[in-house]
Amino acid sequence: MTVTFIGPDSFERAEGVIQCCPDCSSTSRTRAHGFSNLPYHEYRASGKFRKPDFIVAYNTGMYEEYTESWKQSLEVILELNIPSLFTSYNLFEAKEDYKVLQELNAHILTDAPVKNPFGDDFPTNDLSVVDGFYGCNDHYVCFRGRK
Repeated sequence: MTVTFIGPDSFERAEGVIQCCPDCSSTSRTRAHGFSNLPYHEYRASGKFRKPDFIVAYNTGMYEEYTESWKQSLEVILELNIPSLFTSYNLFEAKEDYKVLQELNAHILTDAPVKNPFGDDFPTNDLSVVDGFYGCNDHYVCFRGRK
């Protein structure tokens, strides 16, 4: 299994092998990870790209920040037709991100943003709004390719 962390908030590091448990090692399974600080659409154009089996993007806020860059990356992801799961900090953000996916004609697999049962157990008070709360990976949307 290879996991690659991609995005401008990441750092740059070549792929490296991680030690596996004895059961996996005995069956010649391997684990590796790498890091790239490029937006996904630029990473796709780099010589390091390898088509993934699945894409996860955490708390993207793509409706709010770097929307045009996100749209370029989403165009690549939609073209690849790969199962993808994007999370958001709260329901409001999830709905706004959902609209971005609809605008790009994504084949959305969830009828609406879904409350993540594996998100934060205790929401954080959002001091920028009255009665606002958020949690890491609070909601998610799944999609694959275009309609």
